[in-house]
Amino acid sequence: MKIMRNGVLCDMTPEEELLNEPTPADRIEELKTLLARTDYKTLKFVEGRLAREEFEEAAAQRELWRAEINLLEGGEQL
Repeated sequence: MKIMRNGVLCDMTPEEELLNEPTPADRIEELKTLLARTDYKTLKFVEGRLAREEFEEAAAQRELWRAEINLLEGGEQL
């Protein structure tokens, strides 16, 4: 990974890479943001304004995101 030092793009040291690794809490927040961004598809499907075929891919992805959140939180998978 690269980092800017004194205006020069350099490789990160192993220590810097460790400090920049996302925490489980960071990943959970990212996953919740992805879920929120696809809520509209769920609402459209529930309201009958989105066909099942159009919703299936989003629903499958959302299920994976929720399973990962549960895993990161130490809970059971869906």
